Amino acid sequence: MGFQNGDELRQAYADARFVVVPSVWYEVFGLIVLEAYAAGKPVVVSQIGGLAELVIEGETGLAASAGNVDELAEKMAALWDSPLLCAEMGRAGRAWAEEEFAPELHYSRIMQAYEKAKALSAEKKR
Repeated sequence: MGFQNGDELRQAYADARFVVVPSVWYEVFGLIVLEAYAAGKPVVVSQIGGLAELVIEGETGLAASAGNVDELAEKMAALWDSPLLCAEMGRAGRAWAEEEFAPELHYSRIMQAYEKAKALSAEKKR
């Protein structure tokens, strides 16, 4: 599909049954997974880096071993053959993302990290 943004990207998510992120690289944070959840879509990801940490296996999506195309195809087929499961997982993914990445919670976590860094810095100066 190439690079997509704006209305094209929103339409691509709307048209999808699920989103596949078959990365073989150590993603630090898979924003695409949260975008899929925001669109109410489950995901199939590689079990590598931060991607696997964003999937609740069997609830918000599925994970396959990185580079294992047979396992990836199996997971994709399982979702393709279960449209009701896809819809259920998509709703669960959206609910989880809304809860886990709510702006207030995100702000609180950032402030905690800054306070911890500040305390460590002050401790090192002693």
